[in-house]
Amino acid sequence: MKQPYVFISYSTKDQKFADNLCKVLKENKINTWIASKDIHAGESFANEITHAVNNCKVFLFVMSKNSDDSPHCGNELSLAFSARKRIIPYRLHEFKLSEANTYFLQQAQWIDAYVDESSAITELITKISVAFEEKDEEVTVVNIKTSDEKKMENFIKRAYLSLEMDDFADADKYAEDVLDIDVEYSDAYLVKLLCALKLKSAEDLKNYEKVVATHHYFIYAKRFANDESLKKLTEIENENRYNYAQKNLESQHCDYEDVKKVLNEIKGYKDVDEILKSIPIRIQKEEEQRKEEERIRAEKRKQQALLREEKRKEEERRLEEQKQEEARKLEERRKKEEQLKIEKKKQAEKYRKKLIFRAWLKNSWFWLLVVLGCIGYIIFA
Repeated sequence: MKQPYVFISYSTKDQKFADNLCKVLKENKINTWIASKDIHAGESFANEITHAVNNCKVFLFVMSKNSDDSPHCGNELSLAFSARKRIIPYRLHEFKLSEANTYFLQQAQWIDAYVDESSAITELITKISVAFEEKDEEVTVVNIKTSDEKKMENFIKRAYLSLEMDDFADADKYAEDVLDIDVEYSDAYLVKLLCALKLKSAEDLKNYEKVVATHHYFIYAKRFANDESLKKLTEIENENRYNYAQKNLESQHCDYEDVKKVLNEIKGYKDVDEILKSIPIRIQKEEEQRKEEERIRAEKRKQQALLREEKRKEEERRLEEQKQEEARKLEERRKKEEQLKIEKKKQAEKYRKKLIFRAWLKNSWFWLLVVLGCIGYIIFA
């Protein structure tokens, strides 16, 4: 008979803690399954995870802010919940749990490792041991669509019709109606995402100007997606990241750190690996170009400064010449005025002499007549 084991679900950001926890459980003769050690090269990650969750006896959720934000951890938790596995949340620190994960964990008894780690480990081992002794419940899977499922499918169809007519409010209402029935309905979150971004179809997400994978509706859509939908969403995410990076690379002011961060999430997709290798070369070329442009600008500024200096000197020479010309004209005007004064003075002197002569002439006739009168008087007396 196959030995029962514990499936350890964790965020890769908490890898060190998960590895230590795995080691402690093994030391206490508890079989474990952890992705970092039990998935080998060439194996399908999704298939191995699904198989391991479906066949585990206990699902140990290493609960932290990192795992709460991780869509992969959310998918694993959803699988365990659907398979009715014994879920043990092992909380590393205090934080506010997301609504989606609260739905899965609201009935589970949490173990707070941050309060007393030693006691927490003891409690964990005890709970696992008890769970290993319990018999598995038989679960009958019914593959018949219920009336609610049909209703949700129709709501989603009507939502997409509303999106085609740009009626985003109506589409969002249909998505909310679906979520009122089933909070884990992936397509409903996808519709809400399209409404939030004002897009008509999922294909439009591929060319959206921002990375959609970080949007909470997209995270929920992936978390609750089945294999077929997850494949579709992954393709949308990859294409969206790829197109976003391409547009950023073509822009005048490219944020290379942002591009690398985006492309590192989709390594192996199309020519992403080649693009990542080319980024340091691009940065070097742009730096060289920037330095050359700065050198050209500095040279241009120097030439402009020389040109301004030449213009300034030319202006000074022009002003000096203008000043000298004005002084020359002023001197000529002064000389003309002096000449004019001399001429006027001469004319006045000439006129004065003329008046004196006339006055003398008049006086001469008078005295001449007096003399002649006297002579005549003497003669005829």
